[in-house]
Amino acid sequence: MAELSQQKNEIATRAPSGAGNEQPNSDPAVEKIESYLRALWLALAAAVAGVAAIVYFAGPLTAAKVVVACTCFSLAVLCLTIVVMKRWLLMNMIELEEMGHLAREEAMLNLRQTRHGLSGLQEKLDAALRPETEGMMGEIAKHVAPLMSMLIKKEKSTASWFMFGLKLARSTMEIIKQRK
Repeated sequence: MAELSQQKNEIATRAPSGAGNEQPNSDPAVEKIESYLRALWLALAAAVAGVAAIVYFAGPLTAAKVVVACTCFSLAVLCLTIVVMKRWLLMNMIELEEMGHLAREEAMLNLRQTRHGLSGLQEKLDAALRPETEGMMGEIAKHVAPLMSMLIKKEKSTASWFMFGLKLARSTMEIIKQRK
């Protein structure tokens, strides 16, 4: 009777096949590595339990020897795992390197596009902030024209022309400073 109820519980808790309990894209090599890691954790737990028992029964010096031996054994298992999985690790490293190269090339392309866009934006900003030389000449002529016509009509001496040149230079410098 107890066996029948236990079987019913197992059937009720067991998921039907295709119910989503399979891992998508499961790789046998990944499953193999995971099983190795589980075995390594179990070995580590057993080693810790063994060291605790040795410390309790034999003493700390013997326990230190066991710890060193377990460490050496674990490193040996790790090295053997790397040797066994060398081809798979190499293929994954090559694939990752290729993905890294593609990502670098894409980043360089995006960097060039962004740099080009920023240089165009910089040119637009510089053009908007830079004073136009054609407009400056017209503005200078507006300020100087009345002085020039007045001096030509009234003053004919060289000193007056010299003073006119100084005033022209001053007004030009003031207009340029105002533009900046």
